[in-house]
Amino acid sequence: MPGSSDVQETIADAQRRSGDFEASIATTARAIELDPRNTRLLQLQATTYAAVHDAGKFHQHLDAVISFLDEMPDDVLGIDTRARFYATTYQLAGQPDLAEPYFEVAKEYLEQQLADQYFPEFRSRWLMNLAEITAGLGKFDEARRLAEESMAMKFPDEPAVTKQLLSAAALGVFIPAGDHDRAIELEAICLRAGARCPVRLCGDHG
Repeated sequence: MPGSSDVQETIADAQRRSGDFEASIATTARAIELDPRNTRLLQLQATTYAAVHDAGKFHQHLDAVISFLDEMPDDVLGIDTRARFYATTYQLAGQPDLAEPYFEVAKEYLEQQLADQYFPEFRSRWLMNLAEITAGLGKFDEARRLAEESMAMKFPDEPAVTKQLLSAAALGVFIPAGDHDRAIELEAICLRAGARCPVRLCGDHG
């Protein structure tokens, strides 16, 4: 599947996790060529450049994310997704004052969705999204509670891999919260299951 940016992204993720940052950068660059307006790929590439201490390329890719989001029609991404991309990009760029209002928008939107008793589909994942956003706001006690609640949920319509994916996502809560013992437990679950771990915003976004 040479034309799939998703395949290239997966290969790049494996290279990044094995410590081969230069190979990961090259592979991610190929993925970006295939999908040049993919803000997630641009964020991932930025964090890899941070790992090799290339500040110029790091900020160049983050600036591209902001530029694409500014140009993107409002209906292309959901309210929460758009706000999260702005928030996490500004957070990565070391601009928490610019990130905070976008985290607040995403948090309010998710809380409204989760308050709807007729919205059970994939509820655990939405709750984990809320936990990560809450952590982005520095409300770590609340974020840890939400993350644990999400991982404890069981729904018959959720695939078996959901538990491992939630554990991977929860690293984005417990690492910035400084709860390293819990983060190590969750990392072990991810490694045993082969789940891809998320970009760690306050530790590496990975």
